[in-house]
Amino acid sequence: MAPLTRKVMLDAKGIDLSEHWPKSVFETPGPFDLIINISRHPLPPPMAAQAVRIWKIDDPVTGDESVHFRVAGQIETLVQQLIIELRQSR
Repeated sequence: MAPLTRKVMLDAKGIDLSEHWPKSVFETPGPFDLIINISRHPLPPPMAAQAVRIWKIDDPVTGDESVHFRVAGQIETLVQQLIIELRQSR
């Protein structure tokens, strides 16, 4: 994870990512109700056979701090929308 990503998340959201790192979906125990793919790469089978949403979000890794803030805001908005959608579908 880019050091700037960690800094922005701590400064803007109060979230400490120092002990976190990107993981493959295969490193995370399933089963999954929903997979959010932000990688811009197709998921390998059998992951592609599950419920998958593709969120087209820019990768901020080569951007400056403003890009990181923008992307963090995009992700936060999409997560909030998903929460509302899931609550309404109960």
